[in-house]
Amino acid sequence: MSIIGAGIVPGGKDAIKVYRKGQFCVSIEHVNGEESLCIWPLRRQEGAGAMVVGLSALHQYFEQPYERGRPSRYGMVSCMQALDVMKIGATDKGALIQLLDILYEYAPDVKDAPPDLRPAKTPKGIDGAELLVDGEVVSRVGSVH
Repeated sequence: MSIIGAGIVPGGKDAIKVYRKGQFCVSIEHVNGEESLCIWPLRRQEGAGAMVVGLSALHQYFEQPYERGRPSRYGMVSCMQALDVMKIGATDKGALIQLLDILYEYAPDVKDAPPDLRPAKTPKGIDGAELLVDGEVVSRVGSVH
């Protein structure tokens, strides 16, 4: 599970797919360059966060083999923590089951998501960059002199 940065809006214009399931909104999108599953509460509350699970971490949420659909201990604990972050509460058994169902149901969509082909953004305060190989400039981006 990761934290969404300031420039990311779950379910925004860059989302690949957006769903609504039970009391949650779900989107498939790229977060930090990785195909990810973003889940947040449908009912907005001040200070409520979202759960983001990247493709590289999704396997941790289920016992192997995945086809059985049983959550792992890590998956249960992580989802309970996410429910607290979402201001729903870790003891809400119905929400926990919904959250685990979402992870299982939409995992194939995350796996099948297209790669992020958007150009990388240059960090603020940097006008450009150069790639040097053995002291020679082999690539230049932006206005480096």
